[in-house]
Parts: sequence; structure tokens; C-alpha cells
Amino acid sequence: MVTGVVRAFQGTLRVTNARIRTSPHFGLDDEYRDRIKESGVVVGEYSLGENAKESSTGKFEGIFATYWFIDRSGELKYDNIEFFADGFLNNQFAGTWTSYRTKTSKAANWGDHRIPMAGDLDIGAGEFSPDEKYLAFGWQSFRDAYVNDDRKARSEEEREWWK
Repeated sequence: MVTGVVRAFQGTLRVTNARIRTSPHFGLDDEYRDRIKESGVVVGEYSLGENAKESSTGKFEGIFATYWFIDRSGELKYDNIEFFADGFLNNQFAGTWTSYRTKTSKAANWGDHRIPMAGDLDIGAGEFSPDEKYLAFGWQSFRDAYVNDDRKARSEEEREWWK
């Protein structure tokens, strides 16, 4: 979604590498020690295209990393074990969006709880926090929701607009 406009996209995620951690983490006070068989990361490349027949559309391309674990029952899970820890992140995507029409490319990076290669956008120490100079570009609601703990803003930030 950009400035309130939602665009569908389709494409591929190609896994180029997968690694198992040699020293897994088990959460605060090792609370998950008996629940995790193994954990690791998958990395790869993505190519996601918007509908070229619509206006202001293009293609997202870049690299990604996603952390996972396998529980004792053998089920693959999204690794959110240290969700409340400073510096938590997952599903990191770094790349570009290129306009079909103009061929102009812009950085397009996103992730869960941190944005990779965010530069001066992210001024947070333990968690993501947008710099004040970016608030007018769509970050005010995020700041209100998660930094200022505004319930109305949080409700809007957590609304499932993509359905």
C-alpha cells in the first residue's frame, strides 16, 4: 500500500541458501529449550511484479532472509522466540522497486520489527523508531501507535488492509 492505494503483486521467492544454527537461541531464561529441535535461516532472492496494466506500477527485486525453527513435533515455525527482545527482527527484504513506465528505481526495503538498510529513517536503539523528519511521509501513524502508545493509531496500523 502506498498513499492509501493497494496493489496486488505476484512473483517468486528463490531460496539460495539455508543454514541451521550451531548455537540456537531458546528465548529468555531458555524457556524454549525443550520445545525446539533446531533453528536457522533461509536466504534468497525475490522478484515480485505488480499488474503492468495499472498506473504507477513496477517490479520489486532483491534479497531476503527469514529465520525459522522446527519444534519438537517436527513443525516448521516462524522464529519469533525473542519477539520482546531489543533488536528483534525477521523477514528482512532489501531491494528496489522499478517503475515499468519510467524504468526509475527506488530503494524498497521492509521487514518485521526492523527495516534493513533503513539509513537515517530508523533512529531507534532497541526497536524501530522513525526519525521525525519522515513523519509527514506516512510514518506519523506508526509513531503514534508504537512510540506514543495511541490506541486509535495502533488499531489503524494493525488493520488487515491487504485482504
